[in-house]
Amino acid sequence: MPWPPLPAGRRPPPALRVRPVPGRTGIAQVQWSGRFSPRGATEDEAVALFTGTHRDGLDALHRALAV
Repeated sequence: MPWPPLPAGRRPPPALRVRPVPGRTGIAQVQWSGRFSPRGATEDEAVALFTGTHRDGLDALHRALAV
């Protein structure tokens, strides 16, 4: 089954960066950036969708890597 279309057109593609936090062993900072234009949704709805999706993914990554 194909994924439903996202309510936003993105250009350029989003960027995800993971960097160590200086002086903090085992800690990383994740930075996501992107630009989008809402399509078929309000800006607040599109922001909520992307925020929730990325938060869920980062939470799952944290659980997978937690020791």
